[in-house]
Amino acid sequence: MIVFDKLWKLMEQKGISTYKLREECGIDCKVEDIMEYRKEPGQTP
Repeated sequence: MIVFDKLWKLMEQKGISTYKLREECGIDCKVEDIMEYRKEPGQTP
């Protein structure tokens, strides 16, 4: 499962929308900066 909790927290802290983050702020980040992979319950490697 891929979650974007880090991205949503950053946006909430900055008080900005996805449009503003991308277009006006010029935020350019790596995928691993904004998302993480979490194993689903019962999932094997």
